[in-house]
Amino acid sequence: MGLMDKMKTGAKNLDNRMGQSVDSAKYDSKISDQKNIKRKAIEEAGQKMFDAYVANGTTTITDEIKELYEKAKACDVEIEKLEKEKAEMIEANKAERQANRDELAAKEEADRKAREEAKAAEAEKKE
Repeated sequence: MGLMDKMKTGAKNLDNRMGQSVDSAKYDSKISDQKNIKRKAIEEAGQKMFDAYVANGTTTITDEIKELYEKAKACDVEIEKLEKEKAEMIEANKAERQANRDELAAKEEADRKAREEAKAAEAEKKE
């Protein structure tokens, strides 16, 4: 016990942390993609409204423009979902690392008690 268990726990937690970093980067990329899709949909809708105004002086919202705004709203829903999943993943990884540390602390405490009991038993034998 001792140093090897600490190294093993440290390695498990490092692996967990690195996996979390990779997963976070994947989520960040997906969120960024959704934000770009949303931005493009809004820009396209705005351009279509501007073009309609320039062409005939109207700014009515057509079905095509509504579809673009719905696409942008769907991106908001997806972004929220991804951010929630990312937060849950981070919390789960934190909990796993804490459980690893708690397990190590419990082993260390059990070893300490076993050493104390062995010491006490040895002292009793000498008496």
